[in-house]
Amino acid sequence: SKMRTGAEPHGALQNVYVNAAAFKAFKDKAGSLPDGAVIVKENYMPDKKLAAVTVMYKKKGFNPEGGDIMWLKYGPDMKIQAEGKAAMCISCHAQAKANDFVLLAPLK
Repeated sequence: SKMRTGAEPHGALQNVYVNAAAFKAFKDKAGSLPDGAVIVKENYMPDKKLAAVTVMYKKKGFNPEGGDIMWLKYGPDMKIQAEGKAAMCISCHAQAKANDFVLLAPLK
């Protein structure tokens, strides 16, 4: 997608990318992401400077309580800031538990 307006904690501006599996789930209103689905956000400050990159990766059996999502956040310096069963990611995305922890778009 083109750069869009974002919200905290993902920055004022974002570029969002999904792989084919995630795209199909959104398009088909599948109700949940399939195993192997990936969503990546480039998170930018208002001045369009990269603040972080965040990743959601659906891995069946990884963490059923957290939607089986593996989380990753790294800064522009490539240093990992959060990964795996990241509590800060899960706690925020839990508001979308009925949408498979996805805040981006409806899956139903």
